[in-house]
Amino acid sequence: MACPIPLCRLEAGFALCSFEASCSWRPATLRSREWRPFQNLDAKRRRLIRVLGIFASFTVALAIESPAALASGGWSAPLNINSDLTQISCTSTSFCMAVAAAPPCTSEPCNSNIVDAEESYIYNGVSWSAPISTNDGLITSVSCTSPSFCVAVDYDGNTLTYDGTSWSSPSTIDTAALHGALSGLTSVSCTSPSFCGAVDGQGNALTYDGTSWSSLSSIGSDVVGSVSCVSSSFCVAVNPTVNGATGNVLQYDGTTWSSSNITGDQRASCASTTFCVAIGNADTGGAVSVYDGKAWSAPTTISPKPLNSISCTPTGFCAAAAGECPFMSGGCQGAAALVRVGGSWAAPANFDNKTALMGVSCVSATFCVAVDSGGSLFIYHGIAQPYPPNHPTPNCGDGSNPIVGANGKPLCADGTRPTCPSGYSVAVTVDAIIYCKPGAASKPIDKSRPVIKGKAMTGRKLTVSKGRWAGTAPIVYKYQWVSCNKRAKKCKNIRGAIKNTLKLGFKDVGHRLEVVITARNSAGSAKAASKLVSIVKK
Repeated sequence: MACPIPLCRLEAGFALCSFEASCSWRPATLRSREWRPFQNLDAKRRRLIRVLGIFASFTVALAIESPAALASGGWSAPLNINSDLTQISCTSTSFCMAVAAAPPCTSEPCNSNIVDAEESYIYNGVSWSAPISTNDGLITSVSCTSPSFCVAVDYDGNTLTYDGTSWSSPSTIDTAALHGALSGLTSVSCTSPSFCGAVDGQGNALTYDGTSWSSLSSIGSDVVGSVSCVSSSFCVAVNPTVNGATGNVLQYDGTTWSSSNITGDQRASCASTTFCVAIGNADTGGAVSVYDGKAWSAPTTISPKPLNSISCTPTGFCAAAAGECPFMSGGCQGAAALVRVGGSWAAPANFDNKTALMGVSCVSATFCVAVDSGGSLFIYHGIAQPYPPNHPTPNCGDGSNPIVGANGKPLCADGTRPTCPSGYSVAVTVDAIIYCKPGAASKPIDKSRPVIKGKAMTGRKLTVSKGRWAGTAPIVYKYQWVSCNKRAKKCKNIRGAIKNTLKLGFKDVGHRLEVVITARNSAGSAKAASKLVSIVKK
C-alpha cells in the first residue's frame, strides 16, 4: 500500500524518513528525479548522517526576529532567495558563493513532485545573482579562493570547479564512494588554485595540486566530517565524537596526517597554523575547542544549541552557526549565530525558531555571510560591543565605509584616513573593527630622535630606527634619506631613498647623511631628524 506522508529530517542534502510500521526506513537523495530507496542502512552510514551537522528545514514558515533585534547583534535582516541553502564560501566583501539544496519530498510518489535545485548563487557586494546551475544535486561542501576559482564536492565522490562563469561537470575523484550510500566526500578546503584538501565519509583524504587529485589516503577508521587548510603544508580534519566515542583531530603537514584525541568536535576552521577553532556536534551541544599552534584546549560550551558551522579569521574573530533539526520533527529550530570578539564569545543572536543556521563564512571581523535552512541569507557587519554605547561611526570624506588595509591601518576607498567627531579618535581593535574611541586625538610627538646604525663606507648598508613617539594610534611613519656636504650646509633629499635602510654607493663618498622621519595620525603630523653620520668613505 502507499505510505503516508513521512516525517523526515534533511541532513547535508539527504533526508532520513520514518514511515508507519508497514513501511521501511530509508534515506533519500535529493536533487535527483526520484528518491533512491536504500534499505539496510548500516551503522557507519547512520553515523555519517548524524555527524555532518548540515541541516535543512522542511518548512519555510519564518518567525524572524525584528530587524532591530538582528542589527543589535551585527546581522542584517534576512534576504530570502527561495531555496534551501547548505553551504557558503566568501573570499572578500564583494564575492561569496552559496550552494542550495533541493526542497524535500512531502508525499508519495516522490518522483512526481521533487524539484531539482542544482543551484548556486553569487554575491557581488551589493546583490545576489540569479541561480547558476551546478550540474550536481548532492553537493556537500564548497570552497572558493577567488571569484574565478571555487571547488565543490559531493556524496557520490565527485568534484566540480567554478571558473568565474560556470560550473564544470562532476568528475569522480573518490573511487571508494558508494553511489547513494552517504559515503562520499564530506568537505573540501582550498587555499589557492594549486592546492585543495578533501575528506570523505570512510576515513579518507586526498589533495589537489592544481592539475589533478591524489589517490585516497586513509587517515581514520570512520567518518571525517570536515577539513580546513591554511596552506599546502597545514590542514586540520575532524573525525567527530558520536555516542560517547572519542573523536580525533587530524593534522596534515604536507606529507602525512597525524592524529590526537579530542572530545566533542565535528567541524573546524583554521585561520593560521597557530589558530584553529573546532565546534561540537549533537552529542556535545554547542562546545568549542581552540588550537594555539601547540595543543587543543578542553571543550567549552558556548551555546545550548548544536553548532553546525564555524568560520574564523587570522585576527582571532570567529562566527559560529547554530540550530537543530530534531529527529522525527519534520522541521528545524533555533537558528542563531555567535561571534568571538577579543577572545570571548558574545551572546547568541537569535534569528528564527523555525529554521537552523547551516553555514557561515567570514572574511573579516566586519563581514560574514550566514545561510539558513529556510533559504535566507544574513550579512554580518560587526557589533558595537564591547565599545561605548552610541559611539559615532568613523567617517570617510568620499562616502565609503572605512576598512582595515593590508598594513593594519584604517583606510577609506580613496586612500585617505577616516576621521571621528571632536572628542573622539579613530581606533582599530585586535579583531580589526574600526571605531571612534572617546578622547581627542593627539598629534605625534617625538620622544627620542631616530638613530642611524652602520659603517659609512661604500658598499655598506645603513639602517635607521624610527625613534620613540607619543600620540594617538595608529601612527604611520615615512622615511626620507638626506645627503649633505661635508660642512652639512647644503642638503637635499636622495631620490627614492624612502626605506629604513640605504646601501651606500660611490655617489655618497664625501657626503654626510641623515634621515628625516615624518609621523602622521588622524590629528596631524610631525617630523624628527637623526644625527648626521660621519663623512662617507670609499
